Amino acid sequence: MRENMSGFGSISIRYKLIFLCVFPALVAAGSVLLAGWTMTKQNNELNQAIVESEARQTRANSTLIALLQLQRDLQALIAADAKPDIRANAIATIKASSTIDEQLQLLEEAIPNNEKVQQLKKDLEALRPLQMKVIGNGKRNKDEAAIAVFNEIKPQSQQIVQTAQEIVDDEFKSLNRLTEANDANSKLVIFTLAAWTTVGLLITSVIAFFMIRRVVTSMNRIQHSMHRFAEGHLTLNFNEQGDDEISKTFQALQLAVDSTSNNVNNL
Repeated sequence: MRENMSGFGSISIRYKLIFLCVFPALVAAGSVLLAGWTMTKQNNELNQAIVESEARQTRANSTLIALLQLQRDLQALIAADAKPDIRANAIATIKASSTIDEQLQLLEEAIPNNEKVQQLKKDLEALRPLQMKVIGNGKRNKDEAAIAVFNEIKPQSQQIVQTAQEIVDDEFKSLNRLTEANDANSKLVIFTLAAWTTVGLLITSVIAFFMIRRVVTSMNRIQHSMHRFAEGHLTLNFNEQGDDEISKTFQALQLAVDSTSNNVNNL
């Protein structure tokens, strides 16, 4: 079967072979560069996200610890009987309350426009007067009054601690989502590289197939034509167009056949 692909036969076999050698290398190099660039970008983005998430987790944990510390200091103030202990625990509760304010402000900066943080801030502001009442009664050693107020605000305090714990949990979940998203992106990169490599190999295989088929078909044509020429058929017509080495070979054979035919006819 005669191979006659438009434009294909005009390309030198030398350049076709160079292309077959270079193209897979270019595909491999492109895959490596793409993989390196994409993975580096993903790792940088993930590291940045992890740093930011860890900062938010630290603020959320610090706020939760400050809330729990205030609860312990209030209980210690109520339980204290000696004046030095009462004074020390009162100071500790005031410091713990101030620490909560500082940590809440930092948490608000780390997680802006967060509904739970805003709710936590609102609940703490509503609870603050009653906490100060507990501290005042505790400082005056009015244990029964302090305990009554403490028990009154206990459900609210537990709700505040629960909200703070939810903020911490949300940050851990956010970090897990980041990790899962990075894994999904990595799989997408691998799939893309595999597709890119497969397409490159297919293109190379198709070109190699047509080259081999053209060479084999052309050699068979030459062999068959030369047998006929040897048998005395002097009117062979290769009708080959193109500028590659095989086409030029057919054209040279055509000249030889035509020249021999003319010489014989002139005898």
